Amino acid sequence: MLEIRILLGLFLFILPGYLLSLLIFKKINFVERVLFGFVSGIFIFSALLLLFASFMRVSSLFFYAMYFIYLIIVLIFLFRRVKFEFKISKNLIMKLMILVPILIFVFYMTFFPHLKYDYYLPFHADEWVHWGLTRAFMENGRTSFINPFTGNGKVFDVELGFHVFLSSFKWLSGADLRSIFVLMPSIISVFVAIAAFCIGEKSKVKFGLASAFLISFIPTTIRYLGPSFLVPVSTGLLLTAFSIWLLNTEPKIKYAFFPILFIFSIFMHLPTAGAIAIVAIVYGILEITEKKFREGLALIGMCLFPFLLLYLLFPPFMSYLQLGLDAMFEESKQSLPLIRFSFDELTKIIWALFLFSAFLSVLKGKKMERSILLSFFLFFSIFFVYQKYKYGIQILSDRFLLFAYLMVTLLAGYGIVAIGEHLKNLLKKFIRKIPHRDAEKLFKAGIVTAILILVSIYAIPAHKDISFYRMIGERDFENFEWIRENIDKYKEENYSFDKAAIYPQKASIFSAVTGIYTIASSGWPIYGRNMVDKMSEFMEKRCKDSEFLEKNGIGVIYGFCENPYAEKIHDMTYLFHGVPPTADFYMNSTTPCKNQKIDFISNSSSPYSPITKILWNFGDGNTSTGETYALEFGENDYVETEIKMNKSFAIEMWLNPSFSYDDGITHRWFFWGDKDGYISCFKYKNGRIYFVVKVTKWRAAYSTIKYEKNTWHHFLASYNNGNFHLYWDGKLVKSSAGGNILPSVKKRLRIGGSFDGYIREVRIYDRYLKIDEVKQNYIGNVTMNGLIAWWKFNEGYGSIAYDSIGNHNGTIHGCKWIHHAVHAYKKAGTYNVTLTVWNEKGLKSEATKEIIIKDCAIARTNDFTDKN
Repeated sequence: MLEIRILLGLFLFILPGYLLSLLIFKKINFVERVLFGFVSGIFIFSALLLLFASFMRVSSLFFYAMYFIYLIIVLIFLFRRVKFEFKISKNLIMKLMILVPILIFVFYMTFFPHLKYDYYLPFHADEWVHWGLTRAFMENGRTSFINPFTGNGKVFDVELGFHVFLSSFKWLSGADLRSIFVLMPSIISVFVAIAAFCIGEKSKVKFGLASAFLISFIPTTIRYLGPSFLVPVSTGLLLTAFSIWLLNTEPKIKYAFFPILFIFSIFMHLPTAGAIAIVAIVYGILEITEKKFREGLALIGMCLFPFLLLYLLFPPFMSYLQLGLDAMFEESKQSLPLIRFSFDELTKIIWALFLFSAFLSVLKGKKMERSILLSFFLFFSIFFVYQKYKYGIQILSDRFLLFAYLMVTLLAGYGIVAIGEHLKNLLKKFIRKIPHRDAEKLFKAGIVTAILILVSIYAIPAHKDISFYRMIGERDFENFEWIRENIDKYKEENYSFDKAAIYPQKASIFSAVTGIYTIASSGWPIYGRNMVDKMSEFMEKRCKDSEFLEKNGIGVIYGFCENPYAEKIHDMTYLFHGVPPTADFYMNSTTPCKNQKIDFISNSSSPYSPITKILWNFGDGNTSTGETYALEFGENDYVETEIKMNKSFAIEMWLNPSFSYDDGITHRWFFWGDKDGYISCFKYKNGRIYFVVKVTKWRAAYSTIKYEKNTWHHFLASYNNGNFHLYWDGKLVKSSAGGNILPSVKKRLRIGGSFDGYIREVRIYDRYLKIDEVKQNYIGNVTMNGLIAWWKFNEGYGSIAYDSIGNHNGTIHGCKWIHHAVHAYKKAGTYNVTLTVWNEKGLKSEATKEIIIKDCAIARTNDFTDKN
């Protein structure tokens, strides 16, 4: 069924161009029209799609509309013609009877690697890259789209024309990408052979059939690619061969279509554009030697002008052109190993035929044969100079070897037929009267056939000995396809599953097929190099490292996985929703009584995703969402912002230290400034509470306060033109003078930094507070006059502590939100209290504890709730 779609797609792809050729070409035959139909479909459809996709979104429906409009226009002009005849000469029919088996052989030789390895997927890493970029273009419909492998930024696709061509063929045929990538290389090779046939038939020697046969032996290797891979250079071989044919057709027509072909090749594959430019410039120079100055200069101008235009209008192309200019004067850095050239790759017998043909081309060849020969020398020279002296661009050198092979096979066919012609003439000298009128032709055909058989004896084994490798297995591909088709069923509001963990060797293939991003690839294209070893280690350890998944935002795992939080949905396919939170809480009273306000404090944690929702169930029919009321600080946790302090100010906050006053360690909870001047509040290791202001000299107020740890305490430090006032739990504990006038400047402020415990309700005033105002603040009647910043620390989640009255939002570093709920039981008894918490991803956790309420008198507690 899929093969039928490919064949139907080929017919539809060729049809408009074939009909167009009836309008514009008068003297070409049926085979040439088929060739023109296919190649014109490549560059005309793709050029139109590229044009529209540059300013609007294109889709399959848009392409269908464009296709039928194009077809209808061609048909309208075609039916207006007075005479329309379909003729195939007997001579052409005879040649077609030979050509068709040759094309089948070419298809077989190109397709052979799949048969040899019983592997019907792309072989080369580059093919998978083109698969991914083709899919991305079809899904986005624009010339610019998000990198389909990493999801990081928009990709600059220098071979977009190739991906547009594949997209147009997929839309037209309805075939899947797998069928296209497996069969299309052989189809393109068949059309290269058809182009070789058409080129050869332009010559008086008529070497088309021999050259078409030799096309099957152009080698394909993992190192420099070739016809068996669906990559731009394989299509480039076709476009280059087609350009040779086009240059030797009717003069007026070639000037109309050659510029379109050449400009498209620039957007499809820059080395191909370079190859076509070399062929055309050589042909143009030969035109000039024949005193056809206008034609020759026009061809040269058509090749140089588009490069100049792109150089000026499309800056990304400047880097490639600059590489080429630099390569003329300095050695290039190679990214791949040098190619070990061997005559055995194309076989020595084909090279021998080529050398003989080269000799004949110089002596007797016409413009076409000589242009092919000169093009070969240029291609091979560029290849040789880089391989020997490292001058040039490596990718250009590598690809030009294939274009050189194309020229060799074209001219070798010329040599085979020339040998047959020469032996036929020798036969005529010895046998003056040949008994049958077709004996000469039969003798020549026999000689040509014998040479081709000899070539095959050497070339077929060499061609079949080339090694390939499988990048993924059938099982992997089927799983990738399943993921692509089914992943959307699992997507939810909190889970997009757009990033995956997989062995780096398979990462780019996984992204190409599934459309899910990956973060590390050791195959081509190589990305996330710093993550390759980490990802490999993660996969080898069966994906147990949840922190790795959380930190990298990974939701899909492909491989063998033993992560307790991963859900298996298919063969080797897992979904990771994240690590759920851990619910936990404690109470501020060990012997609670009925009607007593009990403070239930959440000690829940969610290491990678913040807790966003909390529900308390007190077991007596009452529930509460509670409130966030503090931040928990560790030794290195802090909240940081900037604020301007004046010569008079007040600093206020509630503290719940987890350390005792006499623990022998210094704990600081407030620091503003830098080494040139600062304000600092801390408990020193000797047990004193310090309030320090340094301008030119260090001055402070301090007092030893034997506070109770794990209890809320009110701290306030007020400063008035050098006078210190230190308050603790609403009482003035120390006043002193002698401080300097603090300049009014903005500096960094850190709350915490070396404090263990809880902090909330941090306030800063731009004036000092009187003792009565301090007392009112202590009981909860907050003075608003002069208040310039107020961090309540009650957001509950996120990394920002918001200033509720000013513009001094702080960034939280390492602190943990503390949530609580207050409840009083009306009756004595035993109750089960349940805390349920949800994190940002929607994952939840529950914790249940038993509480015994006694029928007793309420004991006074020294908690924050009573004081606020």
